[in-house]
Amino acid sequence: SQSSLTRHPYFKINVNAGYGIKDDSDGFFTVVSSTQPSITVLSPNGGETWQVGSTQSVRWSSSGIPSTDTLVFRLLNSAGSVVAHLAENILNDGSENIVLPTTIQAGSYKLEVNRTKVGEVTVADSSDNYFSIAAAVAPSITVTSPNGGEWWAVSSAYNITWAASGYASTDKVQL
Repeated sequence: SQSSLTRHPYFKINVNAGYGIKDDSDGFFTVVSSTQPSITVLSPNGGETWQVGSTQSVRWSSSGIPSTDTLVFRLLNSAGSVVAHLAENILNDGSENIVLPTTIQAGSYKLEVNRTKVGEVTVADSSDNYFSIAAAVAPSITVTSPNGGEWWAVSSAYNITWAASGYASTDKVQL
């Protein structure tokens, strides 16, 4: 049965053809899966632009790796060197939100998703192409009206306007 195969990884074969004709294998052997485990990075996979300090979604697919295994996300520069560990001990569930550290320099990178487990083969994949990490943009707001020199009458209604950048549409403005 499958459960006995997973509990006892070493086997011997005993063949008994009857009439006293039988043989055993000379030594133990191991049954292994014929499929190799794999990971495929889905996002970021090239062409995206992420800002330092922002929250981003990393997505991947895997085959032959249990969902309880943990992964590591590493940032690779154009030379293929690891410049940052973005996340560790991530469950293999296909998606994880990460916050890009503010210490990362703007540039072109690939993201590597890596499963290293003692006694198992290391499995990894990285983005197919480079994506950009941009410096954080400081939010700003500029009042456009009133902006000086206006005369507003008491008890009258006026529009107050402003221009803003670096804020989400759900952010609140206090007057």
